[in-house]
Amino acid sequence: MRRVASAAVPLALITLTSCAQEAPHREYADRPAPPRRAPVVMVIGDSFTVGHRGVPGERTYAAAVARTLGWQIITAGASGTGLVEPGRAGKDFRAAFERELSWRPAPDLVIVSGGHNDRRHHPSVIADGVADLLGRIESHWPGVPAALVGPLWVGDPPKAAVGVRDAMARAAAEMEVPFIDPVGERWIGGDPGDGRSEAARFLLPDGVHPTYAGHRRLAERLTDALRRLGLTLTGPIPDLLRPGPTGVVLPGTAVRPERAGRPAEPDRHGADRQGPDRQGPDRREPDRRPPDHQGP
Repeated sequence: MRRVASAAVPLALITLTSCAQEAPHREYADRPAPPRRAPVVMVIGDSFTVGHRGVPGERTYAAAVARTLGWQIITAGASGTGLVEPGRAGKDFRAAFERELSWRPAPDLVIVSGGHNDRRHHPSVIADGVADLLGRIESHWPGVPAALVGPLWVGDPPKAAVGVRDAMARAAAEMEVPFIDPVGERWIGGDPGDGRSEAARFLLPDGVHPTYAGHRRLAERLTDALRRLGLTLTGPIPDLLRPGPTGVVLPGTAVRPERAGRPAEPDRHGADRQGPDRQGPDRREPDRRPPDHQGP
């Protein structure tokens, strides 16, 4: 039996070799290219971005933008925090970046959206905080584009919020990073006390946060601004984005050279905390209970 088995081995090898020689040769080029992965966008913000008791994270403007543009977003930050304001969470945006984002693989875009809770700080402190955060992002992920979004406000903002906006815009211009100005463009304007105003329609009873419809309005405006800047990640990013003539970045302009899109590669990013669902916006009425904090 052993001799029969050993004799059968050469015959099997000859048969396999013959089959391999007769098999048609397939070129690797015939294989379809792998599908382009969803762009990964990291967004650092306050409760407007990460959600709160009245509007959960998957229902915020950031999640709505991600659905519209086909992004996978990863959010960082906490309610009541800001560029330099640590809030009850005990971490400003710089700490949120270091703890929640910096250990991840490089994204395709980083958006910093805030300033609402920084209005009690001096403008120079805010500007330094912006420069520090943007510098950390640039040094940690060289070449990754970033955008700075000024304070999100439902209604006409107070003078202090305008001062925060100005400090952020100046710092963004110095760092050559695009600045998007919701206050200057009046994304949601009007007097909340006037029942006929835009602000009254889009403001929760807490007097601070937008309703679900308000978040959708913010998402529409932010999507439009990103399209003007060429930062939707749906095609090649412009080689050079233009600065405003006064040194402050004007709405719809930017000052940072950007890179072209990356080739497709497997998704290597964690999925915690980002999750815009893919089921479309929920049409239920928002939770009208007041949140357990005063700032966004």
